[in-house]
Amino acid sequence: APGPAAPPPVPAPTVPAASKVAAKAAQYEMQVVKLKEQMEAAAQRKDFKEAARFNNEIDDAQRMLRKARVSQKDIANLQEQLEAAVQGQDFLRAEKLQQIIDDLAEGKA
Repeated sequence: APGPAAPPPVPAPTVPAASKVAAKAAQYEMQVVKLKEQMEAAAQRKDFKEAARFNNEIDDAQRMLRKARVSQKDIANLQEQLEAAVQGQDFLRAEKLQQIIDDLAEGKA
């Protein structure tokens, strides 16, 4: 019989933040692709009003995508600072950094 299952590894507290933002970025990328297809279809039908509407939505989605990518970079930088703070036992700073990372992941920052 196989031995007891190994306990699942405990994720670092900041992993969800990074993956949440990465998932958001991927979602916006998909949205941009879909909207571009819809815009092209509307243009083919000579429905330029509809094409313009999709174009505006593409701009919005691309803006959100850029924001998500910036958040990804920010989170990576903040995680490095967080690890340094923990190693230096500056737990007050670590707690503040963790809060900023969580806010970025939630899109609040």
